[in-house]
Amino acid sequence: MKHPVLRRVKSLHIIMMTDLMAMDYESRVKFMSLDEQNIDKQRPFPEVHVSLILNLEDSRESCLRDVLFLLNLLADSIHIDFQIYSSRRAFGRLIFAIRKEFVSIGMLEEGGRCLSVTVSEDEEYCRQIYEVVQTYANQESLLFEKINVPDALRCNNYTEAYISSNTRWLVAHMMEKFMPDPLFGELVERVFGEDASMSDIKEVLYRTHKLENSLLGTVRIRMLVYDSAITSLVSQDEVDFCGSRVKLTADQKIALLEHILEMMETYEQFEMRLIVGRLSEDILFSPDQSMFLSERSAFLRIMNVNGQMQFLVTVRKEMKTLLDQFYEEVWDMPADVILSDQRDIRERIEFAISLIRRMSQSR
Repeated sequence: MKHPVLRRVKSLHIIMMTDLMAMDYESRVKFMSLDEQNIDKQRPFPEVHVSLILNLEDSRESCLRDVLFLLNLLADSIHIDFQIYSSRRAFGRLIFAIRKEFVSIGMLEEGGRCLSVTVSEDEEYCRQIYEVVQTYANQESLLFEKINVPDALRCNNYTEAYISSNTRWLVAHMMEKFMPDPLFGELVERVFGEDASMSDIKEVLYRTHKLENSLLGTVRIRMLVYDSAITSLVSQDEVDFCGSRVKLTADQKIALLEHILEMMETYEQFEMRLIVGRLSEDILFSPDQSMFLSERSAFLRIMNVNGQMQFLVTVRKEMKTLLDQFYEEVWDMPADVILSDQRDIRERIEFAISLIRRMSQSR
């Protein structure tokens, strides 16, 4: 969607009510301008407020494509105040409103094609349409709740994502979940140790880490890891520790990978698979989005191309169900996309360890 007022990024209030999931993928991308490369996304624009109301109940494409689109959309919008809502009222509609500036109203036919569009720049009419649509963007229809890093670590969803009886992780970067006790403790103190206000967070992290270790042998944990998470650890020396990018030494990287091997060999209930191919042949998707699912909740870590990170918790049942379905669809993908053979996975990790050793010796 393009309009001259959109160039004014100092302060904007935009609302969209659209049956976005009824459109084909390319139309979704164009409508949300995800293919715009000239927009400055390195700077935050907190005064740009965008609300998207979509009809999630009648998504027509595969679950995989729907979730990949939403994850791309969330990552692409970290730099603004962006919220997504779900309402059956969005069925067949295509409404785009800039408060007091511009309104476009269209209707979609079956298959997501636009039948007709009416536009207006009358200030009073634009205000009225904006306010009517805004009533459907409420707390009850909100799909995700944004949480800052301290609050995310304090909330029950974080702990539950570790120790639920139905734990499923999709991991974009090596992170605190895989660490042996000495390395975990060292990084907790490095990231949070000097800030007295973070003492409760440190307590939560230590308690959760201890619980995870005690439950590894009794609770089934399924973990999907992007192969790029391992290769980037080898080349870039970084891990994601509770939302902070932290540098590791060669010995620390080896200890981390050896601990993963130990988990694979020791715990029958722990199953790891590698994402080695593209999840979709025709969708460009950055492997930077992590997902932590439990029986009752879903917890996301979203990262954009500039390394900005956002923590999200699902607050609507239909979004949680969609993410559950997505995970199962990815888990069962063919061997050219998902590597499930445990011996092959161990060989890849062992090769990464040997590379780290050789690189360390050559420096």
